[in-house]
Amino acid sequence: MRCGRRSDLSHNTEQTIDRIIELLEAVRQRPQMYLGELEHERATVFLYGFQMSLRAVNEQVPGFDLLKAAYTKRGWHFNALGGVPDMMSKGLSSEGIVHEILSAEIDAWKALRLESASVP
Repeated sequence: MRCGRRSDLSHNTEQTIDRIIELLEAVRQRPQMYLGELEHERATVFLYGFQMSLRAVNEQVPGFDLLKAAYTKRGWHFNALGGVPDMMSKGLSSEGIVHEILSAEIDAWKALRLESASVP
């Protein structure tokens, strides 16, 4: 049984990560279809539920460090509330915030994929 630790990542997990990235990119391309109204709260709740369902089946999800790096790389200050307060303070629209949240999440998953590929 895979317990989701880095040393336990397998080729199947890399395929799973690729599929997760594809799904998140679909959400980013058509957010209204998945989220309804374009509000950052909906995107945050969606991603939280998505991550919780993955944890329930023992899949690894990007941790705080990978999410922080993804937000920082995109130019946002990241803390326990994510990057939303910084985005709001800089006047980003609701649609823009949703796009940035999803983009940062995708970037974090890509970083996790690279990390898993480097584990022997």
